[in-house]
Amino acid sequence: PVHVAFGGALLPQADISVLTVSSKVKSFVKFSLPTKSHGAYDVVISPALCATPCTKSVQFTVDLYDDSLPNIQLPPSGGPFQKSAMPTLYLTNAPAPVSITTITLVFGASDTSSVTAEVLVDINKLQESTVVGVKRINVALPVGITAPAVFMVSLRFALTNGVVKSSAPFAFKVFDGFA
Repeated sequence: PVHVAFGGALLPQADISVLTVSSKVKSFVKFSLPTKSHGAYDVVISPALCATPCTKSVQFTVDLYDDSLPNIQLPPSGGPFQKSAMPTLYLTNAPAPVSITTITLVFGASDTSSVTAEVLVDINKLQESTVVGVKRINVALPVGITAPAVFMVSLRFALTNGVVKSSAPFAFKVFDGFA
């Protein structure tokens, strides 16, 4: 048997299985995730009879995502700051337009830029695409972005019930289209 620690807490043995395809050289472990909010969690798998700290432990990080949040499909990697608009964004799990109070395009700071900017987006720009379950939206680049940099970009939806849902951020490189 093995021990699995998820986010620092040991999982119950009933939630852990060592699969029959395992050998003395390689172990295949299956475990059920505990109920946790989204975020990054450290996972440590060790033999049950190994002393602490165990030199035979395997450690990795798992990112849990809330799959009910808006998800930008194949986000664009960049565009020139001379253009006034971002490439079209395609979303799954976008809230219904009737439940949206505001949509905001957020340009967050990154390793290459401390500049941040936000643009309010017309709710009517959120439209059905030609693919079922996928919406598309065209949004303007923030006015304050006038130099090359990489930004972490996301869409934030404020809903009529007071809940705010944001897409996971993606890196977007703004470059000089004339260079």
